[in-house]
Amino acid sequence: MPDHPGTERARPSRHERYDPAHYVRVSRSESRHFWFRMRTRIIRGLLERLEPELPEDPVLEVGCGTGSMLRSILPVLGGRQVIGMDFNPEGLARARQAGPAASLVAGDASALPLRGRFSLIMLLDVLEHVEKHAELVGRLAGYLAGDGLLMITVPACQWLWSGFDEASGHLRRYHRREIADLLMASGLEIRYLSYFMATTFPLLAAKRLLSRLRRLPPERSCTGDLRVVPGLNGLLLLAGLPECWLAERGLRLPLGSSIMGVAARPSGAS
Repeated sequence: MPDHPGTERARPSRHERYDPAHYVRVSRSESRHFWFRMRTRIIRGLLERLEPELPEDPVLEVGCGTGSMLRSILPVLGGRQVIGMDFNPEGLARARQAGPAASLVAGDASALPLRGRFSLIMLLDVLEHVEKHAELVGRLAGYLAGDGLLMITVPACQWLWSGFDEASGHLRRYHRREIADLLMASGLEIRYLSYFMATTFPLLAAKRLLSRLRRLPPERSCTGDLRVVPGLNGLLLLAGLPECWLAERGLRLPLGSSIMGVAARPSGAS
């Protein structure tokens, strides 16, 4: 039934948009799929370079899921306490089963059940699920220690919107300028801001166009994107290694299907 004129359909909450079946699909793919492996390598490489400048306060990942990223970066964090937070009990249960890589906390980004300051807060592919995203970035900025870092990754280019975004519960995709504005409006100083996943960008754009022409349902589009194809998956990972090398060294890329931002809280900020 169409909405009545002059009314706006309320967006469901993040919890209502969350699809447990989609979460299971992602958790099965993240250890092997080239996209997750490239993202992990880039983030770990950046943190290896930035770690000597971090304060000694704890590290927090908001929306940690199964904890796979925390387990990967733990060796490069210089012995800092590491905390993972997620609202999804299934994700936290999987994270505990995989090993005690970090302290795990049940909670929502809109109301952090934590106190104190953090040297690093990671918000990896979470912001696109949050309706009041500017409020969230501002709130997290307030939890940073002086010279602490906020690291964000988000999907890029609204014109790439597809059934995958719908099945994932996304509200939007971003332009690099939008992320810059969000970070600076929260009083943070940008240290690194770049597109990534440039290697596979033409392939993804063609796939999105084809899915629109074929009018694939969201679930089928999502399943196709997360499928690990032997041989092709390895080739795409190999093709992405030069991009990983550039990003790990802080070099910026002009295009890609994702965006990464790293911003610091000035040491004198109140």
